[in-house]
Amino acid sequence: MGLGDVLLVLHVLGIVGWAGLTTGAYFVLREWRPREVPKSYQRLVHLEAAAGALVFATGVAMAVYLYGFPKSPLWIHWALGIAIVVGLLEVFHVYAVRRWPLERYVRLANRLVPVWAAVLVLMLWLMVAKPF
Repeated sequence: MGLGDVLLVLHVLGIVGWAGLTTGAYFVLREWRPREVPKSYQRLVHLEAAAGALVFATGVAMAVYLYGFPKSPLWIHWALGIAIVVGLLEVFHVYAVRRWPLERYVRLANRLVPVWAAVLVLMLWLMVAKPF
């Protein structure tokens, strides 16, 4: 098993961790409806952000190691641009969960769920199909 394989395994595990934590935590908070954002939920959001950072770091490392970034296929540049936007949204997510009241945070989360789903589908398409 070479470095490229190890990076791919970590990348896929990071995606599963990010998507799983995001989805699970959202449904728990939506159904539970406490009066304020629980500290345990805030910790989950931090773990989610760490999983997203792992996905970003392993994706960039694979682009460099396997494709010779920046002279890599165009789909990698698209993925990098989308990942930067997602990273900024994740930073905002961590800020919102720590600072905002629960109702305002839940309204934001409800609006962002379709965005997260679309981004995940787009990134999986780029990763699997490698269209350009």
